[in-house]
Amino acid sequence: MTIQEKRWMDMDNLRALCIRHGWFTRGDCKAYDKFLNMPYDAKGTQRNITTKLLYSMARTIMQYSDPETYDIIEVAGIMYSLGQICNTTFYVSEV
Repeated sequence: MTIQEKRWMDMDNLRALCIRHGWFTRGDCKAYDKFLNMPYDAKGTQRNITTKLLYSMARTIMQYSDPETYDIIEVAGIMYSLGQICNTTFYVSEV
């Protein structure tokens, strides 16, 4: 038996999370748009949200946010917050 986990994220939920935490206030529109599209591939399809992608997104948030909005929770806390807004499903296949 093989079990796969797939996670994806909605752009609106990502935007709401940033607003709620006061993140990404130092980025311009181009950087913010690029960030909001990180959960999507080049075709605009939602892609699987991996730990590596969560880390990259968290580092981007830290780059474009005031440090006082994340200094207590640091990168792991930002990743946790991002993970909370992900939708998760599991696929089981009998091999």
